[in-house]
Amino acid sequence: MRVNNKIVTGLFILFGLLTGCATSNYHTDYDTVSYHKFSETGYASFYGHHDGFDGERMANGHIMHTKNLHIAAHASLPIGTKLKVTDLSNHKVLYVEVTDRMAHIRHRIIDLSYGAAKYFGMQKKGLVRVHIKTVTDSEYRKHI
Repeated sequence: MRVNNKIVTGLFILFGLLTGCATSNYHTDYDTVSYHKFSETGYASFYGHHDGFDGERMANGHIMHTKNLHIAAHASLPIGTKLKVTDLSNHKVLYVEVTDRMAHIRHRIIDLSYGAAKYFGMQKKGLVRVHIKTVTDSEYRKHI
C-alpha cells in the first residue's frame, strides 16, 4: 500500500498543532481548585545564597530576591500555589508561594528562599523536616 507523503506530513503537522495547543494555564486563585487539599511531609532545602540564583528570573517570570521570605520552588505544584510550611522541629510556620521549579530529589519536597531559610534557622543545617499544606489565597494573604 502506497501512502501519500503530503497526507502523512499534514497529519503530523495537525497532530503537532493540536497537542501544542493542549497546554493548561495555571490558576492563581486556588479557593475552588482541588490543590487546596494537598499536603506532604519531607525535607526542605534552600537556594538563592551564593549559588547564582539571586537576581535571576524564576519560573513565574519575576526576578528572584533571596531575602524574600515568601517564595519557594516545588517540583510539581502549579506556579502560584500558596503553601503553609511548618518546621517540624520547632513548629515555626511560614506562608510561601510557589514561584519556581526544583529538581526531583528523593525526600526533598520544597526549596525555600534564603530568607525563609534564615527564618527557620536552617542556614547551617541545610535541610529541615517540614510539613507543607496548600492554603487558599485569602488564608495566605492573612499571614503575609
